Amino acid sequence: MPMTAYPDDQPALRAPEAGPKMRVIATSRDWTLAEYVCEAGPGDRCFEERHEVFTIAAVTEGTFRYKADTGTSLMHPGSWLLGNCGSCFECGHDHSRGDRCLAFHMRPDYFAEIASSAGGSASYRFEKALLPATGRSLSLMARAQSIVGHNDAFQIDEAVT
Repeated sequence: MPMTAYPDDQPALRAPEAGPKMRVIATSRDWTLAEYVCEAGPGDRCFEERHEVFTIAAVTEGTFRYKADTGTSLMHPGSWLLGNCGSCFECGHDHSRGDRCLAFHMRPDYFAEIASSAGGSASYRFEKALLPATGRSLSLMARAQSIVGHNDAFQIDEAVT
């Protein structure tokens, strides 16, 4: 494959200073609810990460590109990121700086229990990287943000379980 030379005045991609900042909001043996704040921007290089557990994350601020084995999606406020346990992914900020997500992480056995009781299979995996915003999902997201904003452990546990 031929190499492409870039002029010296071409801006170099920077490695991000650090990954997203994470704040654990609530946790149990089976799940963790965390807030992620990323400050990467268009000049920052993407780096590969891996979902250690199943993840459903509400994008509450910013836009970014999410690329995984389930596809590439432009994440935006109101959308839901779907991550399969064990899948590698990368995020990039091609158009703007930063984002904020509220992520619900589930251990594989807990996710399997939920998937099978919802009429699916215990071996269910997400087929897509993104769920678009709907009226119902936006109200759920607003409720989650409100509960998290009040930092009430009882309300969080009740909402999750």
